[in-house]
Amino acid sequence: MATDLTGFTGRIRIIVDATPRKAIDLAIPEAVLRMVKSLTFAFGTGLGKANQIFWDRRVITGDGNDPLDLTGPLGSPLANPFEGVVNFANIKGIALLNRSDETLVHAGGTHTATDAIIKIFDAVEGNTFLGPCEAAPTGFTLKPGGMFLTTNPLAAGWTVTDDSTDIFRVDNEDAVDDALYDIVLIGEST
Repeated sequence: MATDLTGFTGRIRIIVDATPRKAIDLAIPEAVLRMVKSLTFAFGTGLGKANQIFWDRRVITGDGNDPLDLTGPLGSPLANPFEGVVNFANIKGIALLNRSDETLVHAGGTHTATDAIIKIFDAVEGNTFLGPCEAAPTGFTLKPGGMFLTTNPLAAGWTVTDDSTDIFRVDNEDAVDDALYDIVLIGEST
């Protein structure tokens, strides 16, 4: 299924600002660090382009998981902001925030802050999307308040294959508390 979008522009940025200081006699010198990298996507397919996006704020109950089917309807299909079905052929950008440590409103109600840890890229199923890992890892853990951001602007991105590598699984490592997370996926549709 091709994208139903007629245009797309996007930008993923990383900014690191730091100012360490050290008091010495008669002065407090400082060093300023500013690291900025920006990746811009134009509409279409190929190098530096994308034509599909998915974003959501999601809750996972204690000891549960959230299998996002990147190519089709496992339960319910992913949708873009205009309710069009998202079927990714590849992923070029992933941003994930573990917001479990915050009290926030979401579509199902209000999440009360917890210490829930979430895990991604844990190859517990045969059709897990491993994206930037490129091999079967034991997963990447995000503590409460943790962030994950990665990009692949190349023409092929990270390939998504239906019924083979199409499940982006997010696990709640907390046996009791709910986990709250925000996710953004940018890529090309099939």
